[in-house]
Amino acid sequence: RMLGSRNWRAMRDTRRYRHNYPDLIERDSNGDMPNLSFYRNEIRFLPNGCFIEDILQNWREDYDLLEENHSYIQWLFPLREPGVNWHAKPLTLREI
Repeated sequence: RMLGSRNWRAMRDTRRYRHNYPDLIERDSNGDMPNLSFYRNEIRFLPNGCFIEDILQNWREDYDLLEENHSYIQWLFPLREPGVNWHAKPLTLREI
């Protein structure tokens, strides 16, 4: 059972996501687009990660490996806000 405050936070976060983060102030990224670079197979995910092509080719159906390594999730599915993996970069409007 979820606590009332957790339920309200989840609703608030979902609303922000659905409305494209209306209160989000985008910091100057100096033109850096790390999420795009990751998807282009130019950089490894952080921390201690690998290239997206390695994930797609070598991790397929290796559920133990996928379960042991959670830091890739925010690189595969980036959001406009910071998440648990502080090495993952929020998705920028320019990348979208």
